[in-house]
Amino acid sequence: MESKRYLCLDFGGSGIKYGIFRAENPETLFQQETRGVCKNTFRDQAEFRAAVEALIRENLAACPDISGIAVSYCGELNDQTGRIHSPGAYPYNRNLDMKVWLEKTFLLPVSVQNDGNAAMLAEWKFGSLKGMRDAFMLVLGTGVGGSLVIDGHLHAGRNGFSGMLSVAIRSLGGEAAPENMIMSACGSGYLAETYMAQCVALGIPVPDQGAFQGWEFFEKANAGDELALQVLRQYCRQVTHLIINLHQTLELEGIAIGGGISAQPLLIERTSAITDCEGLAMELENTSGLDQEIEATQKEIDTVVEQNRRLIREQAVTGMPTEEFDARAAMLNERYKKADEKLARLKAEREDHLTRGKGIRRFLSALDAQPQNLEDWDEQAWNLLVSRVIIRRNGCVEFVFRGEITITVRAA
Repeated sequence: MESKRYLCLDFGGSGIKYGIFRAENPETLFQQETRGVCKNTFRDQAEFRAAVEALIRENLAACPDISGIAVSYCGELNDQTGRIHSPGAYPYNRNLDMKVWLEKTFLLPVSVQNDGNAAMLAEWKFGSLKGMRDAFMLVLGTGVGGSLVIDGHLHAGRNGFSGMLSVAIRSLGGEAAPENMIMSACGSGYLAETYMAQCVALGIPVPDQGAFQGWEFFEKANAGDELALQVLRQYCRQVTHLIINLHQTLELEGIAIGGGISAQPLLIERTSAITDCEGLAMELENTSGLDQEIEATQKEIDTVVEQNRRLIREQAVTGMPTEEFDARAAMLNERYKKADEKLARLKAEREDHLTRGKGIRRFLSALDAQPQNLEDWDEQAWNLLVSRVIIRRNGCVEFVFRGEITITVRAA
């Protein structure tokens, strides 16, 4: 079968990423042949249209056999008609019929999809979420998008707006205002704006605020700028809390992170580690199952004590033979002993869970104050997180973490 090429356009807050992709058929993973970026400096829809048309013509000239155009757009839209309802980072594009416009202009089939759903379809079909029936795609960029698969089906919602997290309220006690929305805590603007504000507060010279972008922030963070790393630590904690809330609400098999910010190794390393620690702490602190067992075991002890009292009264009133009394008393004593031992074990286990949970919380608090990357764990962290280490005869070493997550390090 002859391979086909498609021009793919990803409209994000900072600009338009584009590339030509090739595949033998739609069931195989597409291979990227070219790539480029067009920065978002457009002042109105006329400039936007002119830039997009010029970009497409340039790619068609370089590759005349393009079979279609695929669009990923950072806003709410109708994926059937291609009409944009919420224009995202391009405010002048409200009600723009992008599919009609591009098909009429270039006489090629055009597919238009929300960026979160586009990312989900890629990860779900070919990537880290492949085969999962319940999963979420979190897209971190200028805004915060998402896409949800439930029971093996993409869930776009009645009006196609499912997963639009940017305008979700992040504090239940706060106002429904922009500063209290998820975008203000997990969008790239948080990083640049918070860094700038702290520089001003500390009297550190800063560039023009409107010109300072997210990529410049990560340049500073990757260069070891301690203030930038401090802002990044808080950002990662906020993203972690969002991930935990998504999982607790939906009980997912997996969550993938995409978007421009996700390309930064600092983000993934730190967010993944903090998520693991936060999740483990929450699991340890949730003692509801143990509490139920403790309550049931205490009731068993109370029942045995009451039955023993009744037995003594019965023996006193009826003159029960000593042999019968001793046999029944021995059975009650054995029940009491087992229940008492079980109660002591359950209480000790509950206390151990809470102690380890507090220890992880202390570790996370200490982490916030430390400039080092998370892989520089100390003895306290390993004692809290690692259950056992197994050294195999073939030289492999298995680290078994609490929660039975296993990492195998193979011999060189």
